[in-house]
Amino acid sequence: MPVPNSTIRKGILFLLLMLLASTSIYSQAGRITGGQIPQTSYDNVLQGRIYFPIYPAITGSQYLMKDWSAGNVLLQGRWYANLPLLYDVYADDLIYLASKDESFDLIRLVKPYIQRFNLGDRQFINLAYSPHAKTNLAEGFYEVQAEGKVTYLIKRKLETITERAISSFVRKDMHYLVYNGQAHRMRNKKSLLPLIGEQRKKTVFSFLKKESIRLKKSGDGGWRKVALYLNSLQLD
Repeated sequence: MPVPNSTIRKGILFLLLMLLASTSIYSQAGRITGGQIPQTSYDNVLQGRIYFPIYPAITGSQYLMKDWSAGNVLLQGRWYANLPLLYDVYADDLIYLASKDESFDLIRLVKPYIQRFNLGDRQFINLAYSPHAKTNLAEGFYEVQAEGKVTYLIKRKLETITERAISSFVRKDMHYLVYNGQAHRMRNKKSLLPLIGEQRKKTVFSFLKKESIRLKKSGDGGWRKVALYLNSLQLD
């Protein structure tokens, strides 16, 4: 009995989808670098879904750092130490590399369970569990660069651009100084004014000049110096 054409087409489509998935997995694994992934074993709280690459055709990496990092995760009130981790900035997901024999699975940890984590010495919070949950910030993970009366948070962000039919990741991080329950987005020194007020404008701007900090171009380091300096002023 001949096989209907529709059934053949469905079979071909299924094979193509499987091939695409396997190619994507290979592409994903190829983007992960670093040393040998250690084997880890924890209870069922450390769980999540298998993480599949959803952007294999985009050039560049979706990860915050090129290599995987040993980090700690506070998950539902319990710390899990020395986990091999990756942070997918584009999807805002924390990925656990679960080693098994000579391979590994990529596990997307359940975001609502994650309270905070670190990648090496870099600290991250889940806004929902932080003292800043009631600010005007969007939900998700934020890197903490300075804490005190003024807290400096960075929302790591990736966008895609397409030029000549080639798509690439582009970093579009957003910087925030949080003070008195308000999150102020920082772009340049003028964006400091709602936070410092006219009474401190001269003092702060003199500090920027003395330290040769050009906030529009200085990146994380410049804003961190500003946050530390503001905390040294013992703001009311």
